[in-house]
Amino acid sequence: MESGVPHPPIGPIFVGGTGRSGTHAVAALAAQSGRYAQVPAELRLHVCESGLPPFASGDRGRRWLLRGLGTHWWRHRPEWDATAVRGAHRIVPGRRYRAALARLASARPGADRHALSRRFVSSLLDPLAPSPGAWIEKSPANCAHARFLSSLFPRMRLIHVVRDGRDVACSLMRVPWAPDHFEAALAMWEWSLLAAHRGTQGVSAEQVHRVTLEDLVLRDRDRGYAELLAFLAIPDRPALRSYFDRELTPARARLGRWRSDLPRSEHAGADALYGATLQRLGRAGVWPLPGAPSIAAPVPSRAHPPSPLDPWAATTA
Repeated sequence: MESGVPHPPIGPIFVGGTGRSGTHAVAALAAQSGRYAQVPAELRLHVCESGLPPFASGDRGRRWLLRGLGTHWWRHRPEWDATAVRGAHRIVPGRRYRAALARLASARPGADRHALSRRFVSSLLDPLAPSPGAWIEKSPANCAHARFLSSLFPRMRLIHVVRDGRDVACSLMRVPWAPDHFEAALAMWEWSLLAAHRGTQGVSAEQVHRVTLEDLVLRDRDRGYAELLAFLAIPDRPALRSYFDRELTPARARLGRWRSDLPRSEHAGADALYGATLQRLGRAGVWPLPGAPSIAAPVPSRAHPPSPLDPWAATTA
């Protein structure tokens, strides 16, 4: 026991949602407890169709998987930025990665593919953690693949972070891998939120905690903070609360950024598009849905600079 809060069952924490919704910030907050280690970069290979899911389902063979894991997933340059380097080399040493590949390659024919996938991920991430499974992984697609993740890690917990779609669209417009037009970026947010909703439908409600960024950092801070800690069975501590008060603020989150990012002449059109989007999502049963509150324009970055919680924070928070 610790401050009256029992240790949770050993199992990983996955944080996900639409990209640019605050997943990195929420993952960083959870890691401040010291009970879990945050995976330093998005692993992604566990939730991508060129990674583990099609192998575990039987749609792809082991040779196909090993080829991808040994090349693309170890180190690659994304199509949208030839100067950047992505891959598992940012997370684990080469020796550990090669050993995990060797164990996967040497497994007997017909071995349980879900068990092989679980062992591969665990062998990469468990050494980062204070105890096996006590790590936090923050790939945005985690929610869309929640059922698969639950099949790998039955005791996993998932935090789904949701943010006002207008703010997300404006943030997406600033990164090279997303549309640079508001309507298309908003459509990307809608598609991603719908995928996350569908992905979490087959997972136990006790395993999923939904966080609306606007509630957590502005409207109901204390309640949002307390509910997140309760979900993770993390005791409140002065250092943890201090991090929350310092890093997760309306200015750093740039709530309402769409009002300053878009010309005033485009506000009515953006609002209309957003309203129609919310109606479609609502009819599909998606929740929670950030509404259309009146939020003041964000504090200029020079007065309160965004926290460097992810590679794009300086320009897209």
